[in-house]
Amino acid sequence: MDGLDVLSSAIPLPSPPPRPNASTSAVGGAAIESSSASTAPSSANAAEALSSGNGAAATSSRVPGYQPVRTQAEAGNTKRSSKACLYCRKGKARCDGLSNSWPCRRCRENGVECVFEGISTAELRRREEQKREDEDRELRRLSEGVSAPAATLPTLEARLARLEAELGQLRLASRSQDSRLGRLEEPRERGYSSTTEDEGSDSSPERRPRAKVHQAVKRDSDRFEKFASDAFDLFWEMYAPLAPYIVPTSDRYEEVKDRSPALMHCIVAVASRHSKDTKLVEYNRKQALKLMRETLHSERPVTLDDLKASLVWNAWLGKGTPPGHTVTLALQLDLPRALETLVAAASNPETAAAAFEQLMPACRIWLTLYAQDLWLSLSLARRPLVTIDLSITSARLLLALPALRPVDARLIAQSELVTILGVLGEHFLKTHQQSVEHTVEVVQQTNHHLESWIATWCAWTTTQEDEAGRYILASFSLMLQSARFFANTRGLRDISSSAELAPIHLPFLRNALDAAVRIQGIHSSQKISHSAEMTLISLSVCPFPPSLHEDRC
Repeated sequence: MDGLDVLSSAIPLPSPPPRPNASTSAVGGAAIESSSASTAPSSANAAEALSSGNGAAATSSRVPGYQPVRTQAEAGNTKRSSKACLYCRKGKARCDGLSNSWPCRRCRENGVECVFEGISTAELRRREEQKREDEDRELRRLSEGVSAPAATLPTLEARLARLEAELGQLRLASRSQDSRLGRLEEPRERGYSSTTEDEGSDSSPERRPRAKVHQAVKRDSDRFEKFASDAFDLFWEMYAPLAPYIVPTSDRYEEVKDRSPALMHCIVAVASRHSKDTKLVEYNRKQALKLMRETLHSERPVTLDDLKASLVWNAWLGKGTPPGHTVTLALQLDLPRALETLVAAASNPETAAAAFEQLMPACRIWLTLYAQDLWLSLSLARRPLVTIDLSITSARLLLALPALRPVDARLIAQSELVTILGVLGEHFLKTHQQSVEHTVEVVQQTNHHLESWIATWCAWTTTQEDEAGRYILASFSLMLQSARFFANTRGLRDISSSAELAPIHLPFLRNALDAAVRIQGIHSSQKISHSAEMTLISLSVCPFPPSLHEDRC
């Protein structure tokens, strides 16, 4: 301890930092004055700094109370936008949508809608128009004067530089588009387009590829016209009976390609899914997906053709849009109210024909969407996206309309059938475990509804004279039988012995098996893909409870 005291007394204490004079800047004058008095180093700190070996350097480089201030030379010259669009934010890229031009460069090159969070599209469009008006006003002011002032020359040069940059971006985008179209071009045959090569030999090297690409695009467009027309013919032959919302009188290729490109590409995608021309198939699928997904963010009003396109795609090719998108479009178009209005008009013969022509297209789409969603909910054992609508059962009143097609009648019958089965499924989903007596009562009530609807349906089918129509209607009668088997099979959940199974299950087993055999044995020349019937039959084949296996053994 004595040695340390002697050492500390022998070490001279450092002098405090000099007091700032009047010439010191006001940025940190008061802070330095107050901090120099309050942060004087102690003897222990001085000894510790001396022992470390660099105390003098630390004291000289770090003055207490010093606050560094960045000068203008150190600041960067790059201007960054405080906001980026959703597409650039997702890709973590720099966005020039607010600082330079809207839409931004990346969205413009990739064909994506440029959306900013918190700023509406109308506001962005207004800003862009205001910016262009200001630039045009400045350009007119410069052109009116005989000699431009020296102060306005940098503005004009900056605008010319920006226009040159945009021109370069447009050239890059056109080259990428030309390369995409070039991939669709078939290998040239020998001796093909000798005249075009002779014509292009006199032109410059830059224009020669553009002439080839232009002719390739024209030839590919002609090829796609032929490809799409053949696909539509195949669709009317093979797929139209299963899509009653596609009407032959108004949905031909010549009308659809101008009215709704999305519906045209979706129909072609369904009919050409087994085509050998893979390039055109892939190109058409990309166009269909792009147009369908544009309806999610598009500002134009929704049409029935947009909903038709989603229904056609989802029926055969899987998910093209989010599952709830079709339901949202249907509710925006107010399709349930269209069915109610048509059913109410069916009782008045004077206005029934006009109401049928006006409302039946929307009703076909609503009944199809309703039936498809409930079929999917039954097969996946999940809640349906569409609420079970008991007013669908009143659609049987439309059977009295003489203009009803067989496919329309089959769609009405299918919608009422899924309503009956959906109510049964909702009951078993909400009441997890009930007594056997309660289960038998619920299943027998469902059987009563099915028997009533089967009688109504069979009485109506006997009045039809068209052979093809009778075949379609008779095939649906088989589905009713398999549906009855499915309704009784759902009751197996609460059954624990064969004695309890017999009252509700065995009376309908023979009819259901006969329906399954007849559906699978339809001749190939008359067979239409009975996806709904086979779904019900596959659902009906569920395992027996363990006690039943013991009884059977």
